[in-house]
Amino acid sequence: MLSLPHSRADLVYGKFLGRTAVIGAAILLGYGTAATIALLTYSSFPFRIFVLYTILTLVYGAVYVGVGIGTSVFMSSREKALAVMTGLYALFLLLWDFAMLGLQLATVGSELPPGGLPDWIQFAALLNPSTAFEFAARALVPEFTDLTTFPESDAVFLQDWVGFVVLAVWLVVPATVGYLRFRRVDLG
Repeated sequence: MLSLPHSRADLVYGKFLGRTAVIGAAILLGYGTAATIALLTYSSFPFRIFVLYTILTLVYGAVYVGVGIGTSVFMSSREKALAVMTGLYALFLLLWDFAMLGLQLATVGSELPPGGLPDWIQFAALLNPSTAFEFAARALVPEFTDLTTFPESDAVFLQDWVGFVVLAVWLVVPATVGYLRFRRVDLG
């Protein structure tokens, strides 16, 4: 691939766009099917909210594509990239809550303070892309607030819209950091 007149940026961001398109097609197919069934069976359908949630889901999928591409081009071998991605998957989707519980136990103990967890611990939980997605979804879909159990806070950095900011950071930073290292690596 690199023997062709493509730059390394073309390779990294082209892979990102191509793989995001594949995930996007799957998401759109699934959500399109759900929308069709909903339109045919329900008397009302919140089309605007559905479209916004679908776009948010596409961004969420792109976040993990970006993390995967960034990790792949950052690591020196396919095996190391796979190991890191497996670890990140486990961290984000399986271990993050345990890490937050450990942080709580280490800093405030097993008893919650009267005002709840400190804002900084809640923000640490929000740094997980999955949690950021849930915050962003609460900003888009008012009914989603009833389905989630995040504590309410007056802190600016814990408002639902911050989920969009965290997702944007996850969307841009991993692929960019991976690219910056990849462009300096000697492939010879």
